[in-house]
Amino acid sequence: MKLLITLLLLPTVVFTASAQDDDKVHVFPDVEASFPGGIDSMKAFLARTIVYPQEALDQRIEGKTYLTFVVAVDGTLRDVKVIRPLANCQACDLEAIRAVKLMPKWAPAQLNSKAVETNYTLPVKFTLPVNEKPLEKMPPPVYKYADEEPQFPGGKSALNMFLVDHLRYPQRAAELGITGKCYTQFIVSEDGTITNLVVKRGVPDCPECDEEAIRVIKLMPKWIPGKVNGKADKMIYNLPIPFNLQ
Repeated sequence: MKLLITLLLLPTVVFTASAQDDDKVHVFPDVEASFPGGIDSMKAFLARTIVYPQEALDQRIEGKTYLTFVVAVDGTLRDVKVIRPLANCQACDLEAIRAVKLMPKWAPAQLNSKAVETNYTLPVKFTLPVNEKPLEKMPPPVYKYADEEPQFPGGKSALNMFLVDHLRYPQRAAELGITGKCYTQFIVSEDGTITNLVVKRGVPDCPECDEEAIRVIKLMPKWIPGKVNGKADKMIYNLPIPFNLQ
């Protein structure tokens, strides 16, 4: 089970350099190693990747697990391990390690304009939702099929025009030629407001694209709600956001 919107906002990701006996691992480079896109992109990646362990959900466990790893000269991560575990939740430690091992290559640290290895410490925070439940735990709509599906004011053509007018292609994605679709899901409430917005499947190697999709959907006006038996009812809606270079 994933922590959806809440996890997108709550993980605390901070890294600091730490000493190693190996002379090849530098403690104070001129330029620090960094996740592609920076800390915010790393938060988005972890939020999208980490699956909150079921036992931690059941026992209401929260806290931080502290990891350390080496960023190699080619940007790959190695020697990922826990240096301070989250109390009473080994599953959280293992999940944090799994997520870090899935990270794309980092921009390596530099010393005297040369790429060098650096050891980093990364606290990963597990925080339970307070006012929102994960989407999987939300009660489903009363009816499986609505008589009238929710829709953007003006229909699909108006929705497409809204996306054209408001979507900003992330600079890194444009420079690297990254294209794809960000598959989002949200609930259209009885009054047309959008709630419980999550990314179900992001654009590969582009957390900035996923963040942009979320940003644009949050700018949308109220939708026309779905109806069942002539009455407005909240419905889950899936919306792919395309990122295509012209």
